[in-house]
Amino acid sequence: MTLSKSSILSQKYSRETLIQARAALDTLVPSCGMPIYTSIDLRDSGDRIVAVDVNLFPAGFNNLNAEALRKASEEMKTFLKKKMKSAGPWKLGLLPESHTNNEGYLKNILALKQVIQNAGAELKVAWTGLPIPKPWELKVGEDKLLYSPIQEVTAWADALVLNHDLSGGPLDPVTNFTKSVFPSPDLGWYKRKKSEHFEIATKILNLVSTKVAIDPNDFLAESLTVGDLNFSAKEDVQRLIDEAAQFFEKLKKRSDKPFVYIKNDSGTYGLGIWNFASLEELKGAAKHLQKKFQRAKQGTYVKQVILQEGIRTRFAETGPEAVVLEPVVYSVNGQRVGGFLRCAFAENDDKGTELNLNRPNAWFEDETRISAELAEVRDLYCFVTQLHSVAAAIEDCPCEANF
Repeated sequence: MTLSKSSILSQKYSRETLIQARAALDTLVPSCGMPIYTSIDLRDSGDRIVAVDVNLFPAGFNNLNAEALRKASEEMKTFLKKKMKSAGPWKLGLLPESHTNNEGYLKNILALKQVIQNAGAELKVAWTGLPIPKPWELKVGEDKLLYSPIQEVTAWADALVLNHDLSGGPLDPVTNFTKSVFPSPDLGWYKRKKSEHFEIATKILNLVSTKVAIDPNDFLAESLTVGDLNFSAKEDVQRLIDEAAQFFEKLKKRSDKPFVYIKNDSGTYGLGIWNFASLEELKGAAKHLQKKFQRAKQGTYVKQVILQEGIRTRFAETGPEAVVLEPVVYSVNGQRVGGFLRCAFAENDDKGTELNLNRPNAWFEDETRISAELAEVRDLYCFVTQLHSVAAAIEDCPCEANF
């Protein structure tokens, strides 16, 4: 699979420059350390590489290849040694989502379980839904997943690993747990804001650019937050439309074909997201926006959105059809361990490079499918991954921000 054009950024930034930039990032890591893991959705247009979503409770570990999973276990071991202040083995409880029977997510739990066990931990998987009286086994394809009652897990574990984004609010057994929890429950979507993460990332990158020849515009998308929204109120929806129109006009000054994503400022799984590429689309969107953003995951109300500059992504020609690609990179302990490609068929003559690829008809490909291009951009992806890992660390430990 060959991408539509070569990376301009890989020619613009030498490996030495990126090493210096990453060293500058290292100086900004707070004492609470890097996050246990992240997944980062990238848009790589060739001349810009931008993170458009940063998930601190990532699914999708089952889409990583064997080498990425091996690296993930190595970094997990490094993380746990530092956090647990011992060489192990450690007794860990893994708390995943329980509201879904999606086979892909369940395979993610199995893959993550293996990563943690290969790092040297004993592990129990907790059922976080309605209470269960005893452990029960769930068949997942050819594998089996054993769930234990959450009270049993919290009584046994030395620490907890959350793979539950807490969209519906804190979990009582976690709130009452007196030992370490990774990531912090305070980073759950009931409290966390995408806009705050990107504001921190912008400050970090601006600071790094004063020390190393890095242009922040190459790695950041413009954004704007619109809050205090009630999507049942027509006047609030109109206010959002007016703000989005002004934001779009601003982007037109720097791009011939701008487009904008409107996203729930506290959400994941591709829910609460809509994009437009013209003011005409926006003018007729009031009812659609009301329907799209009335409720988010687990029935929570959307009260704030982020307007985000759309970044076109490179595509690959595969016979008669074009495939649009979005790299998804994974970090453990702040280090990129690997990733995969989220793919979808282009839907228009412009190759569909403005598509939101977190969609039902998308599929995943191993990142090695673009092995030649990946070698070009690997250092760039590592830099962007580290940038947003440091930003996430500062979200967790804001009082130590060095800017």
